[in-house]
Amino acid sequence: YFSFTGKINARDFDLGTLLDRHESIGLITLSATASGYSSDRDLKADVKGEVNSFFIKGYQYRNIQLAGTISNKTYNGSLYINDPNINLDFRGKVDFASESGIYDFSANVTRANLFALNLDKTDPAFTISFYMEANATGRSLADLNGEVKLLNSLFEKKNKQLQIYDFSLRSNSHPGHQALRLRSDFLEADLSGDYDLTQIRHFFSLLLHTYLPSLVDTSG
Repeated sequence: YFSFTGKINARDFDLGTLLDRHESIGLITLSATASGYSSDRDLKADVKGEVNSFFIKGYQYRNIQLAGTISNKTYNGSLYINDPNINLDFRGKVDFASESGIYDFSANVTRANLFALNLDKTDPAFTISFYMEANATGRSLADLNGEVKLLNSLFEKKNKQLQIYDFSLRSNSHPGHQALRLRSDFLEADLSGDYDLTQIRHFFSLLLHTYLPSLVDTSG
């Protein structure tokens, strides 16, 4: 067991190799202060600083401010990104340490260009904005428990625009039984039974084509 206080400065550090996720995570440059303790089983640190550069999926994010507490695989605090292709204000907790995963946060995205961020390559003009609240557990859609809300969402593609003021998805998942509740401006749906959310993507694709044709690429 030992405690520490100090500064962290890294330039072009290969974080992806360290985390064994080099296919999606690349180099990081940051400057931060940290104080906390470490033992054989635990690591806890209060961190505050700036990430000048961070490569994710081949895109170089810039101007990231963070202030929060890192405890093992949990982050509880704030994250602000002021990048040419995304403005994000995140506040809350993300816990990857527990078996189920815990998410309790709000995120305000005033603008994000999904094409530039290499998140969606269907349309160079595809931009989104939204306010999200999440209070859920789960490692994937298949075992999602909790609720995710989107408020004042705007999706824009070339010559297409869709605005959704209120969208909520609540899921209650247990072995052998799942219940899904969807509420929005344009659609309400309830599903209950023994199904795998990851296997019903065709159902949601049909809903998108039926109710949101302005957002779906039908060019082929």
